[in-house]
Amino acid sequence: MFEKEFFAFSTATPEALWAHYADVSRWKGWDEAVERCTLEGPFTKGSSGTLQLHGKPALAFTLTEVTPNVSFSDETKVGPMTVRFTHTLTKMTGGTKITHHVAIEGKGASELGAAMTVQHSVDALARLGNKQTTPTLGGVILYTPNIEQTVAFYEAAFGVKVANRAPGGVYVQLEGAVPLAFVAESVLPGILPFQVRATRSSEAPAAFELMLVFGDVKAAYERAVAAGAVPVSAPVTKPWGQVVSYVRDCDGALVELCSPWA
Repeated sequence: MFEKEFFAFSTATPEALWAHYADVSRWKGWDEAVERCTLEGPFTKGSSGTLQLHGKPALAFTLTEVTPNVSFSDETKVGPMTVRFTHTLTKMTGGTKITHHVAIEGKGASELGAAMTVQHSVDALARLGNKQTTPTLGGVILYTPNIEQTVAFYEAAFGVKVANRAPGGVYVQLEGAVPLAFVAESVLPGILPFQVRATRSSEAPAAFELMLVFGDVKAAYERAVAAGAVPVSAPVTKPWGQVVSYVRDCDGALVELCSPWA
């Protein structure tokens, strides 16, 4: 038996990548071994089709599992062997992990598996996805002298929730469409070749701000100040209708608390 997993990362969404799966005529666009592929019926479990590889006889295959935008599996008979592929799209911050798992049973499985160019096809699919997207903001990271204190402050002041913590207490990521994370200043010498200007409440804030969006800015502002945030400007309605206020966090970073905007 032969079994192996191959993966690559793409900046495309699972939905964008799924289109390259669901239209089997496009398989040759990401798998260089494919000359032609047809499917009898919709891209759903139980549908069968024909796969033609370059210089090889046509092979019949069957879709054995289909979960739109997530995964699909297929099964193909190759002589005395059974080839099973599972293709999985895992949504990640800033993109998608593409995983192709192949399992081959029967005489000759090891030789066939070794001859396959699965990693090439996974990489090709990732590149196709990359071409369809532009770089996106994957997150914002603040360097802090006391990571646990800063995280506790953000939880109390802004009502945020922790998504994950790295071992050793040097990295904490918060929940959010664009994740905000904190890194302990103590690890920076091993990451950066220079010393950064630390953010401190005793000094003027750096030339950036964090923007947190709330339905009730007045209540958010009052909560933040009660939790120890330094008030900068109370909520005010701007000419375009947005409510905006500012505070500084426990380290001195400037934080805008605002309402949604058009």
